[in-house]
Amino acid sequence: MRVRRLAAADAARAQASYLLLVEHNGTEHGMGSSELLLYSAILSAPILGLLSLATGEAAQAVALAQAALATPADTYSLVWLLLASSFCGCLLNYSLFLCTVANSALTTTIVGVLKGVVATFLGFFLLGGVRFHWVNVVGVALNTAGGVWYTTLCFSRSAEDAGAYSLPPQRSHLSPLRRAGPSTII
Repeated sequence: MRVRRLAAADAARAQASYLLLVEHNGTEHGMGSSELLLYSAILSAPILGLLSLATGEAAQAVALAQAALATPADTYSLVWLLLASSFCGCLLNYSLFLCTVANSALTTTIVGVLKGVVATFLGFFLLGGVRFHWVNVVGVALNTAGGVWYTTLCFSRSAEDAGAYSLPPQRSHLSPLRRAGPSTII
């Protein structure tokens, strides 16, 4: 159990570092979401390849692909599923990078948490399999309340910052009598 908690904490730390790097590279170096997605894919492909070889998943994937390619119907199903999952993965990563570059790493994390809350509630009612217990409901409610609170704070802060950076109203250097014009002077 302790190893799982350490792995979860390490995964959270890695995701936070990853999002901060995406935000930094997007804002500091002017990279767009497409460029960041390309660089991320290029840099992570060798690591993913080595990990899949080390864990034996690469050999399992080849064996399953050979079994699926035995019949033409399975071949089309395999190709369709690979294309669909690749498209969805690219779309997910692109939207993640776009959200991070346009907002911030913390906002992207909060949006991810809120997505998890929605998925959890949908899972409660649509999929079943989760035992409905008050501790689960309280946890999801606290998670949602924190996300809403953070969003409200960010929105009010951005509204204040927008007001702080707007230009003050222009003041005329003329006196009130000169601005009024000659027709109003008695």
